[in-house]
Order: sequence, then structure tokens, then C-alpha cells
Amino acid sequence: MAVGRGARAQRHRLELLRDRALIRTLYCTAMRRAEVASLDRADVQDGRADQALVTGKGEKERVVFFDAGTLAAIRAYLRMRNDGYAPLFLRHDTGRGAPGPSGMRYRITTLTVWNVVKRYARAVGVQASPHAFRHDKASVMLNQGAKLSEVQDILGHASPETTKKIYAHYETAHLRDAFDRYSVPAETRVTRLPGSPGGPETPRTRRR
Repeated sequence: MAVGRGARAQRHRLELLRDRALIRTLYCTAMRRAEVASLDRADVQDGRADQALVTGKGEKERVVFFDAGTLAAIRAYLRMRNDGYAPLFLRHDTGRGAPGPSGMRYRITTLTVWNVVKRYARAVGVQASPHAFRHDKASVMLNQGAKLSEVQDILGHASPETTKKIYAHYETAHLRDAFDRYSVPAETRVTRLPGSPGGPETPRTRRR
């Protein structure tokens, strides 16, 4: 019985560490759930590489970036795992069967990613999905001044039109901000014209 309880506690701890690393990866990188599920530990050099090359929709490759907190969560999970299986994120339930070559049969699925996000969202009383992390990441970056073209590359959108369709209102907000900060009303502009009341004096013509 004690052995059984210990094994359950071990699996529970592994799942908690995995879920923390998984959720941080979703937000940090803005990857799709299929991309996250497909990650191998070699892609991030066991949590030591701050960027990775991933293949997204349409077999399009892009570089994704990791922050220090996400890498630390990945390393903590891998230390607890203490195995040599290739997938970065594994199943830890008792029904997972045999590992297969390099542990490939233990790799989590997109459904696992979905369920993990939904479970923790319910626990804190919010509505969330894996895609919500992508949307929030893009929204935060645009609010901080990132360009639409930069966000397009980070999200892995094949066409800039996709990014514009979803996030064009942020670009409009930035343009409005620039307009409000730098535009000058006609009345103010007139007062700055040479020779106008309050404007700069025009040079007088010297008589000969």
C-alpha cells in the first residue's frame, strides 16, 4: 500500500511539474497546441536553449523564444522525470502502456494540452483555451508597441492578412495614439506661420 501511495504521489508531482512547464511554454512562445505537443527535449536542449526551431502549419518553420522562467520550469520537470525519453512532455498516467522507441508512445497529444489548460482554468474560475495564450501574448506585445509584422512572425502566420484580420484594431489604436500626440490643429498651425500674430517674425527686407 505504501509503495502504491508513493507511486501515485510521484505521478502527481510529475504531472504538476509538467503542467506548469507546459502552460508557461504555451504563453511564453505563443505556440499552437500541436506544436507544443510535438516538442522534443532536444529542441530546447533540456531547458538550456532560449530558442527553438519549430515546424507549424503548412510545414512552415519559425524560431520560438523561451524566457528564463519557462526554461527553469522545463528543467525542474525533466530533473524529476529522470529518464532519457525524447518527447519534452509526457503522459504519466497508469494507462499509457509501453514507451515505444525513445518513449514516443508516451508523448502527450493535443487533447492532453487542451485538457490541462481547461482543468487549471476551471480551478481558478476563468475561461481559457490553448489558443487564448496565443491571443493574449500577441495582444500584450502589440500593446507594448510591437509591430504587426513582428507578431506575425512570432505567431507563425503564413499570411500577414491573417494577423491584420485578427489584430488590426491594435494597429489602429497605435495610429490614433500617434495622431493625438503629433498632429497639430489648424488653429495652432496658423499661429506658427511666419508673420501671423504670435508666430515667428519674418525677416525685414533691407532698403538700399
